[in-house]
Amino acid sequence: MNDFYKTTDMALATVLSMNFPVRELINKNGRGTFMFDNSDELITFVDAFWNKQLTVEPTALFEALKLIKNRLYNDVKEEQ
Repeated sequence: MNDFYKTTDMALATVLSMNFPVRELINKNGRGTFMFDNSDELITFVDAFWNKQLTVEPTALFEALKLIKNRLYNDVKEEQ
């Protein structure tokens, strides 16, 4: 298993960030790559996300989206 799970999907990253810390965020040509510690629990969340089996509280989701966008646009490492 890789040390990190990486995604460029903002919706997935937002939902994951509600339960798992974003360990690193890299901007490559204007596209953010969100990195999370890889684990069986995280992969279960990812599978549930793609299978439309997750439910989240709407206000918490929008707050998480606001934070993830703030981080994406203000706190990212530029990859060369």
